[in-house]
Amino acid sequence: MWGHLLNIVSVIGPLVYWLATRENSEAHDREGKEALNWGITVAIASIACSVLYIIPFIGGVIGGTLLGAVGLVNIIFAIYAAVETSNKGGYRYPFTLNLVK
Repeated sequence: MWGHLLNIVSVIGPLVYWLATRENSEAHDREGKEALNWGITVAIASIACSVLYIIPFIGGVIGGTLLGAVGLVNIIFAIYAAVETSNKGGYRYPFTLNLVK
């Protein structure tokens, strides 16, 4: 649960949490990887939106709007994942790049 909530702050939080707790149980390892993969996906999307944001005129409006949307979606999904993990024992984020296996 904490690994998912740490995604609200940055991708570093889930990384540290996963490295510290991955050997405690299979569930910690699985959920830590899931939270870390989501954090990496959000970081990549944020970087892409930031690059779009620096383009003059229309790119700034679209990039800023998308960057805000990515942040809002991150908060919503992180809280939902924490609740689902607490209640059901696990959660899989949609649209996640599975880079850490």
